[in-house]
Amino acid sequence: MKQAYTLIEEILPSYRVTQEMEKLPRISLWLRLLKPSWGWIMITGLLWYFRPLVFGQKHAWWMISAILLVWIATCRVMDFFHTRYILHQNFIQLRTGALTSTLFISKREKVIEVQITRNVLQRWFGVASIHTVNRAKPVLHHQAHDIPLNTAESFQSWYMGRTQDVQTR
Repeated sequence: MKQAYTLIEEILPSYRVTQEMEKLPRISLWLRLLKPSWGWIMITGLLWYFRPLVFGQKHAWWMISAILLVWIATCRVMDFFHTRYILHQNFIQLRTGALTSTLFISKREKVIEVQITRNVLQRWFGVASIHTVNRAKPVLHHQAHDIPLNTAESFQSWYMGRTQDVQTR
């Protein structure tokens, strides 16, 4: 990972990569585990309706459903542990992913739109999701879910500081 960060800084000298990033609060893990998985619900409904025979087992449908539920929960836990974020001067750095990891680094001047959203569960747990749109070809959308509310608010203030970077003629 350190070699990858060093390589990024060599290729893009105007970008700074910070290796120490903030973790999500523990409450975010519980929120991710409490969110319903509509895919699991629909697949379980289909399995219940058709009740397929797997390896000659009459009740294999509920075992497949249980395995799928464990897989989804494992992916959500892994995503929680891989998600990191940091605002550093005029850079934002987000790392997300469960089975694969994505590192998003952007300068404040490249961010053209910011949206902070909170669903009912996020309001209850005191977290938020941030969505960014970056100037690129094609336009780049990135999101980070379940970050602390105070961090989301400081992210919005960080973005509003963009007016100092923009030069008008």
